Amino acid sequence: MKILILEDHPGIFHLLEMIVREVSESTTIEHHLDWKNALQTLKSSPPDYVITDIQIGEYKQLELMEECKELKIPFMVFSGYMNSTILGHCDEYRARVVVAKSAPIEDLKLGIQNLLNDGFYRCSICSELGKVKSRVSEEIPRVLFTQAEEFVILAQIEGKTTLQLSEETRKSIYTIRNQRMKLMEKNGCTMEEIVRRYLFWHTKG
Repeated sequence: MKILILEDHPGIFHLLEMIVREVSESTTIEHHLDWKNALQTLKSSPPDYVITDIQIGEYKQLELMEECKELKIPFMVFSGYMNSTILGHCDEYRARVVVAKSAPIEDLKLGIQNLLNDGFYRCSICSELGKVKSRVSEEIPRVLFTQAEEFVILAQIEGKTTLQLSEETRKSIYTIRNQRMKLMEKNGCTMEEIVRRYLFWHTKG
């Protein structure tokens, strides 16, 4: 069994390695400090499991999670940057296990045990975040829009006028106004509320 670990902090990597060895002594561990190298390895020589951080250096990256989902490789997210948005990405990419670095060590052990035994697990911190996200999600509905209508929402966010948008897209002012009206009709709210919902559901944090 092979497991790929993406973690750029030496102390945290050794902790992960120690717990993985406790759960399965025969596991081969491939360690990466850089997410681009990890992604390349994932594609060329897929492991059985992946443990990944999200914040590597200054950049928040989700490509490794996306590739794991595509290749159907069970993976665990172990990150210090945990919030409801990141938890939403973990759900979107079907992370088997999610553990915050600030969670108790017992959560980390249970997380790795569940990962290597093809289970599912959310640490105590993530479980609480999930409850909050669920409550907020009920209060903030998703925006209903087509691909052709999304540019109208983005223009609203950027504060562009109907005339500016008409000149940029070469669409008539009537067409753009009509799309705005359809968006508001479809969602039963103002453009300002549509923007709020859009930013909540579609902004990666």
